This record gives sequence, C-alpha cells and structure tokens, in this order.
Amino acid sequence: MAESSCYLKNQWLQKNGEQSPEFNNENNGVEKGLISFLEEIYNYGIYEFNSAPYLGYTYCSLLNLNEFAESNEIKNLTEKILDRINWQYALSSYKFKHFPPYRRKFSKKFKTDIDSDYHTVMLKIWASLYDDSLEINMSRGHHHALWASLMSYRPPDEVMKWTLEKPNAYFVKIGYGYNSCPGIYSGDKDYLISAGGANQGKNSLIMPKPITLFVDDDASELKETIHMYGPGEDFMDWNNTGVYEDFACTKGEVHLPEGKQAVLTTSKWKAFAISKGIFLAVYSERELGIMVIVRALSVEKALNKVIEHNSDAKLLNSQFNHPNGNFIEYDLDSPKDKWVITKVDRKAVDREFDKWPFFDGYIEGVKNAE
Repeated sequence: MAESSCYLKNQWLQKNGEQSPEFNNENNGVEKGLISFLEEIYNYGIYEFNSAPYLGYTYCSLLNLNEFAESNEIKNLTEKILDRINWQYALSSYKFKHFPPYRRKFSKKFKTDIDSDYHTVMLKIWASLYDDSLEINMSRGHHHALWASLMSYRPPDEVMKWTLEKPNAYFVKIGYGYNSCPGIYSGDKDYLISAGGANQGKNSLIMPKPITLFVDDDASELKETIHMYGPGEDFMDWNNTGVYEDFACTKGEVHLPEGKQAVLTTSKWKAFAISKGIFLAVYSERELGIMVIVRALSVEKALNKVIEHNSDAKLLNSQFNHPNGNFIEYDLDSPKDKWVITKVDRKAVDREFDKWPFFDGYIEGVKNAE
C-alpha cells in the first residue's frame, strides 16, 4: 500500500506540473524499487498469504497499480500477480466456500464463516461480471468490492471457469515458503476437501484451520460443514495437513453438522451421499478421523469397498487402502513442519512442505496445473 501510493502520487505530481527530480519515479529509484518488489512477490509469493483481514488491501493496491501506473512493466507484473492469486483461489475454493490456513492476524480463535473472506469478496464481484445470471450475496467487504467492480482488471476466463465449475478432478498442493504451511486440496465438480495447515509457532503468525469438506449446499459457517481437527481445542497442537487424493485424516474426531444423518451406518463407519455415484465414508474416534470420497453405483457398494480394503481397523491409525487404488500411509503425530502423509503406494513423499513449489499435483486432463 505504501509503495504503490508513493509511486502513484509521484506520477500524479509529475503530470500536474511538479518538476522536482525527487518526484520523478524513473530517476528517484521509486519505479526501480517497486518493480523489484513486485518481481519478488511474483517469484516467491505473498508473505501474508490468504491474509485476514489484509488481503483485501493488498488487492486494492495491486488493482490501483494495474489501472493507473504508466509503466508497462509494472502493469504486467501486477496482472501476473493478480492472475496467480486468483488461480490459487479457484483451486482452493468451492462455490465461494473458502477456508484455507492464513498468515497475519494471530488470535486464540479463528473466524468460522466460510464464504465471506476478502478474497471471496473480490471473486464474487468478478464472477457476477463474468456471468451476470449469478445471484451474489455480499455479506461483508463492500469497501473492497468497489475496487473489483470499478477497475478494468478481470481474471482470465479459465480462472473464472474453475472458480465456478471445477471442470476436472484435481489434487493440488500450494506451497507458501519457509516457516509456513501449505494449502492442500482434493476436489471435483461436486466437492472439495480443504486442508487446514499447521501453526509453526506463535511468531510465524500462521492461523491453521480444520480440514473441511465443501459440497453443493447453502453452508456459510464451519458448523454447517463436515470437518475435523484435533485432538483438543488448541490449534497450536494441530497438524491438519493430512489430505491426499479423495482422502483426509487427522488425530481427532470428525465433526458432523447438527441433524446430519448418515445414509448408511456400520459399527465403525458412516456413509453420506454427495451426488449421483459419489459418496463420503467417515470414520471417527477421539484420536482418529478419516474422510474418504468413494465413487460407486450405490452407497452400499461404496461402504463395502472401503471396509473390504481396510478389514483390520487397527491399521487405520497409520494406513488406508483407498478403493481408487492408492495405498496411503501417514503419521498422525507428525511434527508441525511435516506433511502428515508419509508414503503413497509404498513410496516416500516429500514431506518438507516449506520447500514445496507454488503448485504441485495434478489436474485431470491438464499437463501443468500452474
């Protein structure tokens, strides 16, 4: 905000008769410094990722520069940054439900609304401009929404398509750098499993969240979703990175919305219908929670597949044989700087998530997720 305001103020003064060299952006180092700063953000990411509440102000600064800067290099850099963070949103949200871990405002409790952070505010505006048939509810953030509606920047159509439609199944890991935590997402057009991350100590300013399942419903609060975290209430102790393809696990119970009834229940498992041919299987004990997405012709077949592939319940504390073919191993007591998933099909995975790239994983039918 400070750097963009300085640049634009100098530019305005120069255009309105100020001749002093200290206000000439090309000669006083301001333009060069701003370009360097934007390049750093593009190459290494925004330090305050998914920030609550300050991402909205970051957006406004980038939009201001993109709209009014006379430097083509600055315009191009801001557009690339905006495109990247909007693509991250497209993959980390589902029908404007968005509940990722974030860095910035550290407190003892996190907000529980899942559809009104400032990133969502911006995308709701752009979505309404992309498809004017949408009915958009703006419950907060109107001061930020003005910037999105007034400025000429628009996310690429492909970003909007993925934000609204999720045309292919995908599993993606989004790295945020040193002393951080990642975003990990497994989704399709009917659902999204969103990992909650892990705190790296109070000074890291990381606010982790529960692992949350989003489906096509009217949920606007965490309590209205199926989610899991733990054990206990202290998020400083959580490692909610245990998400893989159509699978999630944590050392805590699975929390169901009030009144949520399973379609089918056994002594250990509950099954829920998500859409035609897609079901959710849930296993929940005090220190073990598992959510599994299963494709089958019926809920009975889906649950039978899960049970047949995992007949020894004692092994569920460390491994799961997914009906989709993946054999997943995990450590529920993983340190907070390691991915909970340890092996897939008996091959060790890269668990040092503060070294992960911006994008890793796959989108069905797409060679490069980035």
